[in-house]
Amino acid sequence: DDDTVMGRFHYLCLLLVASSEAARVLQHNSADLNYSKSLTCEDLANNSTYDLSFEGSWSYLRLDPLSSPFSMGSLAYMTFSDTHHTDNSTANPMLFPLPITLKVGNNGERESSSCRADSYTWRPDFTTTIGSCSTFHDTINVSMKVAYQSNSTICASYRLRSEHPRNISFEGVVPEDAPNRRASMRLLPERAGAGNAVLVEIHATKQYEGNFAIDRYFLLQTSSANSFLEHNEAADDDSVLSSPHPSSDDPTGYTLPRLLLPGGGEKDVEVEFCLTELEQPPEPPVGPSPQFNVSACTESVNNWLSEARPPPGISGDLSALRRYYSSWFQFWYNTEHDAGNWIYPAITPSMSRYGRGVWLWDTAFHIFALLSGGTGPRTVRKAREQLEILLGVARDVGHIPRVVGPEAVEETTQPPGILTWAALAVYNVTGDLDFLRDAYEVLATNNEWFYANRSTRSGLCEWEGQDSGWDTSPRWDGGSVEAIDLNSWLHLDQLFLAAMAEAIGLPPTEITKWKLAASRSREAIQARLWDDDAGVFWDRRPSPDNRFVSVVTPATFWPMLAGIANATQSHRIAERVLTKTALLTPHPLSSVGRSEPAFDPEDYWRGPVWINVNWLASLGLHCSGLHSDAELLLDAAVELVAKWPYPWEYYDPMTGAGLGAQNFMWTGAVNIIMLSDNPLVQSLLYRHMECDTMHSKSSH
Repeated sequence: DDDTVMGRFHYLCLLLVASSEAARVLQHNSADLNYSKSLTCEDLANNSTYDLSFEGSWSYLRLDPLSSPFSMGSLAYMTFSDTHHTDNSTANPMLFPLPITLKVGNNGERESSSCRADSYTWRPDFTTTIGSCSTFHDTINVSMKVAYQSNSTICASYRLRSEHPRNISFEGVVPEDAPNRRASMRLLPERAGAGNAVLVEIHATKQYEGNFAIDRYFLLQTSSANSFLEHNEAADDDSVLSSPHPSSDDPTGYTLPRLLLPGGGEKDVEVEFCLTELEQPPEPPVGPSPQFNVSACTESVNNWLSEARPPPGISGDLSALRRYYSSWFQFWYNTEHDAGNWIYPAITPSMSRYGRGVWLWDTAFHIFALLSGGTGPRTVRKAREQLEILLGVARDVGHIPRVVGPEAVEETTQPPGILTWAALAVYNVTGDLDFLRDAYEVLATNNEWFYANRSTRSGLCEWEGQDSGWDTSPRWDGGSVEAIDLNSWLHLDQLFLAAMAEAIGLPPTEITKWKLAASRSREAIQARLWDDDAGVFWDRRPSPDNRFVSVVTPATFWPMLAGIANATQSHRIAERVLTKTALLTPHPLSSVGRSEPAFDPEDYWRGPVWINVNWLASLGLHCSGLHSDAELLLDAAVELVAKWPYPWEYYDPMTGAGLGAQNFMWTGAVNIIMLSDNPLVQSLLYRHMECDTMHSKSSH
């Protein structure tokens, strides 16, 4: 699990459950796609994706058609405007379950039922589940659709039919406290109005590297003319459950009001539920329940998909085309709305795990993909805004921080240079010199910050752990190192800053300053980090230790990426590490050599494949003229992403299994870059690293 720092998420759920019995889910057969125009939500339909969200939402919904086929899903939400914590630790998301259960009865009595899904279909804008619930007496046919109506409201539409009249009720349950989480709930009917609306207040505290508390309100409404009923007779107060009482049906949970519907016999019973997240209780009376309507969501997704620009080479390949658009969709899915430090809507690495922040080097990959793989004003604006979020906070911090949340800022760091590269890419598309001038000031300060705060006696800089982006790599099992990647990034940054200074018309002395800095960093890397006996670049312990850290990892490609390695060195590196006993695992590149004692195919940065590493290593190989090796890594990365309906955070190098966070943004982003025929990002690197005459391909 990646986020040993963030901890495990818990779930705030709204469940409309019909059974605990496993349901069989039939295969979804999508219609033939029209390759001549942009794909739409309908074209991306499948039966193996379970998460929904809405661009700008702070929540996502996870469906479970197998074990809870007619559940409205598990609502995983995170909010920052009312998150407070008791120390300086960064707050983590708070998620926990709030189920509502479908019951089927006879003659006014409830009876147990088992349900199954005969078909389940996911689209980016809604899900559809069709099946039945069987009781002792008969079978009730059920159809359920679930969708976000906006970035704060989720609705479910149910249609039920049985041959005989049946009493149907939807009931709620709040689970007991977990070891590291306490949640209390109360109903506020006087604030929600009478009848078909209930306001639920949630207070939760979670202990993880500090205590965090969230207070939130959820307005549950129904289109039914029937009223919610309080049916917990043990409650002292029928209107308020400040301390929920155990349910007679489920001693581990607590009851919420239920909605009782008359059976329809041969006529369908239709009912809708909507759940709206609020920061403050509404002033009564509340308005009518929203109507189930997916048009806003469908329009928003389809508009975003229309700005994707798939390369002509995949236009006749149905599978490749769908993967391209699926990766593009992740930008919509993983965007959360603006607040605090997020002066614009922010693209997070993954709603399901990293929804609390904008990460430094993740953002660069997002920008590269937006500018390489799409076209249109929405795309360019989104790319520029992501950079401006980080640069704005950096002006206050004094360097570009590792993570920026709406409130919290992790004032550590991540790779320099990659955002300078991204800023030049934005400028090449927009031609906005004012933007470039503002960016230059922050980016130049960031480069200088490393030499002021991370330099060693040798003139190189050191880092370890999360600063590197390779958090748990065995490269720093013994502590901080003069790192191959950090110093290559700094060299690359200096060359990009020289180009940026020239573009905005700064004096020649400013341009020369950066070129001289790049020359010094190149010489120091060659002198300190090249091991001629081993034929690779290694990290090195700072003085007085001075030993090489001889662990085989893809970091040895970084001097090739930055144009530092000469031709002989590049060939020796490839011969040493591109072998089956080193990094050429069945699914390359492993993040640690297969023969290394530290190698673990499932442990984060101690073995798994990272798609961004494959892409960056391939750029270094292309820059060094090793084109067949570069294409091998690109082919392997594209093939690995293609194995799954959504991009994973990282992958098992032996089996290809997806690991870590689902719907991981930089994996989808780099997949777009590798498939794209737009050479913008790669050509900037090749030109400024002075390797443009050596490469034969600027994209996959």
